[in-house]
Amino acid sequence: MAQMIDKYDAREEKKSLSMVQKNYKKTKLDGNFQRHGGVDNGSGWTIKNSNAYLSSLLDGTTFNTIIVAHAGDCLKFAEEVGDEDSIGYFKNILSEGFEFVSIDGNNTSSTVDAFLEGHKDIFIRRNGRKKKLVNFTEDEQEEIKYSEKIRFITLRKIGIEDMCNLFRALNTSTKLNNQEWRQARWSPLSQYIRDISNGDNREMFKNLIFNKESDLDKRFHEEMTAQLALKIEKDFRTAKDGGSKKKGSGSNMSDVYGRHLDQFYEENHSLEDDTRKRLSEIFKITSDMARAVGPQKHKFVKGSLHMLWNVIEIANYRLSLKIDDCEAFYEWFIKKNDRFAQLGGNVPEQDRDESSYSFWRRYYSATNAYDKMRTLFRSALIEDLEDLVNDGTLTHKRTKRDNFTWEQKLELFHKQNGRTRKNQKIRYLDIYLGKYEADHVVSVKDGGKTEITNGELMLKEDNRKKGSHSNEPHFPHQMPEEQQLEIAINE
Repeated sequence: MAQMIDKYDAREEKKSLSMVQKNYKKTKLDGNFQRHGGVDNGSGWTIKNSNAYLSSLLDGTTFNTIIVAHAGDCLKFAEEVGDEDSIGYFKNILSEGFEFVSIDGNNTSSTVDAFLEGHKDIFIRRNGRKKKLVNFTEDEQEEIKYSEKIRFITLRKIGIEDMCNLFRALNTSTKLNNQEWRQARWSPLSQYIRDISNGDNREMFKNLIFNKESDLDKRFHEEMTAQLALKIEKDFRTAKDGGSKKKGSGSNMSDVYGRHLDQFYEENHSLEDDTRKRLSEIFKITSDMARAVGPQKHKFVKGSLHMLWNVIEIANYRLSLKIDDCEAFYEWFIKKNDRFAQLGGNVPEQDRDESSYSFWRRYYSATNAYDKMRTLFRSALIEDLEDLVNDGTLTHKRTKRDNFTWEQKLELFHKQNGRTRKNQKIRYLDIYLGKYEADHVVSVKDGGKTEITNGELMLKEDNRKKGSHSNEPHFPHQMPEEQQLEIAINE
């Protein structure tokens, strides 16, 4: 502890429970690098732990330390050494109205605060009886609140990266789970995993898979996000086809659990732009589905949600399909998911690894399992594709091949004699200014080709209103050759 005091210019003192509470209310518990513990969160002490601690504290049989960083002093230090990350970080802390940042001892501070506030579940035991603060005499209450009992250390010269490392080093009394340990670092990767897993997407996890808010407090959903990110970084490649070709994405194997996930965090400071883009799109589609169906009474197992993400990735990126009806596609998925699981339950034990979807789903984070699940669902999607397109669940995405070239746009201007189908004059300059677009008369959705006979210049606004609908032919070049000839003769 002496080394830490010297290194980070720490001030050590004893504080009363009243002062601990006062400082707690001015302290930021930063979920960016530590768990949301405390009395009202599920990833720290339990209520039982808090009550046991209080009883021992007032009996004088326990000793522990609260460690915080002083935001103002640490900002000055960051400015002195030119630590831009820490400068921005501590400025933000101060702008939020906090004076300190918690590094260790948040469960202690939270328990003290809850006891002094009269929390309904927080008490101490005396002679086998539960006692809240109000059950003590006034003199006893004064003694409890104002006598110095807790060691308090304030660090005044520490940056955000060292704070993360110190938090991990000190957090031994309540052991971090694997994902809490991975996320307790200051890097663009951990920040992105944290951000995209929460906010609006937090509802997705609650609707589809987790029953309790405390499961999310323990970062289990962030672990699932990190697993998906690792798969995307490796482009879903397996050991048999050479693993990842992307630089710095961990081992050659595509397993996404345990040491493989640890290695991913250790070796990667950030995610590739394409990975973030794909992960964001998959989550957006999944969140749309979760909102469409609402909270499920029967929740997914983790393997099922991972498989849903896999199917969305296959549809969106491998087969260039757009999901137009999220609820209908979700229903298609859960029917297939349940059907495959039922069939997989009938597979003899010795054949499970090769033939059982239920087995693969249980071990979804192993390369062999998720590769087989992806292959199975890809086949199912292709088999049902025609029906899913016909009923409006899916559409084929437009590609660059579906866009008219600049030369074709100019040719259409001449084919239309510089007029729209509404007989409005087309100003040549407006084509250059982007006010006109080349549209498919028979839409791509309806099988229309990107060629002059199926093209038409129209105002951008009119094209947007038309959407993916088809029009009847209007200009001679859009009509069959015999009609074009008849029109030419009549002219």
